[in-house]
Amino acid sequence: MSKSRETERRPKSSDLYAFNEHEQWLRDLYYNHGGTFLAQPMTYTEYEQLMEEHPDYLDLREFFEDTMVRNITNYSLANRAKMPEYGSDITMVKHDRYSYTIKHTHDYVEGAYVLSGRSHQFVGEQDFWLEPGDFCLLSPSTFHCISSAADDAIVFAVLISRKLFNSAFLDIMKDHNILSDFFTSVLYEESASPYILFKTGDDSRIRQGFLNMYEEVCRRQRFFGESIVLYFRQIMIQLLRRYEMFAIIPNPVNNHIENHITAILGYIEANYKTVTLHELSRFFSYNESYLSRMLRQYTGKTFPALTGGLQMKKAAELLQATDMSLSDIAQETGCFDMSHFYKKFKKYYGTSPSEYRKRFKG
Repeated sequence: MSKSRETERRPKSSDLYAFNEHEQWLRDLYYNHGGTFLAQPMTYTEYEQLMEEHPDYLDLREFFEDTMVRNITNYSLANRAKMPEYGSDITMVKHDRYSYTIKHTHDYVEGAYVLSGRSHQFVGEQDFWLEPGDFCLLSPSTFHCISSAADDAIVFAVLISRKLFNSAFLDIMKDHNILSDFFTSVLYEESASPYILFKTGDDSRIRQGFLNMYEEVCRRQRFFGESIVLYFRQIMIQLLRRYEMFAIIPNPVNNHIENHITAILGYIEANYKTVTLHELSRFFSYNESYLSRMLRQYTGKTFPALTGGLQMKKAAELLQATDMSLSDIAQETGCFDMSHFYKKFKKYYGTSPSEYRKRFKG
């Protein structure tokens, strides 16, 4: 494609709500010619059959097959390993309204931000509505699709390499052991809850951050790729500052939405020295047995394992970075019985606290 033709096809930020040619055709199909099926998910095989049965429909198979590869097992689509568009780490597009809702997957993290209107998100066997201000992060290799069958449904899709996502999101949280491990397991391990949803509402900083990214995509001035990365990092920082404890993640066992799970883990993180299951259950108004079961379902660990792990990680940090006595370190981490402290540390690290310190300090 020549540079002049490519420039002509670039979106303009001022045309955010204007309909492109594909959207206009599909909108007419949706409202005037029985095309309400556009709001329902379909496999690529079903889409191919639809095109064969209706040769008059807008056929985008050439586009899909140019950017995706067929997954024979799932009869759907899977993006190629290479990041699309202009960068190897991040790209952004405005999701076409009334587009074919085809299930697909890819090996990078995808985020969907709703600027206005409502959109129907399908993730695996689950589905839910996204409202304005919602930002949904989808795990790699998760089959999903989104329906934006409304004139005001403006959704930005952000495609992020694992390398960038790790540095912009997970690495920032590295000192928050429980939450960092939890978000990592949700996004990168085989799970029935392969998404994290942040409800930012009318947060102007988050909204403007995505608009700034889209402006860079549209204008494509010098260093625009680097600028998009910087805006994305700023958005991630704001999400962690303001919404980390309010992230919504479905229960991996029964898909039930538990709005308090990240807040509960954050509370354990902040109070691991002294918190008890009884205190935690009272603070969040849960039955003790239910809370214990929920923690295990989400994290794969019992309550004692969570608090004990935090105590031992803190002890290891102090052994490496300070000259504090072992008794002081034990008390600092909430272990007031030295014999118990020694046994617990050796269980976690396979060596005594003294030997562990020697290993790092010589």
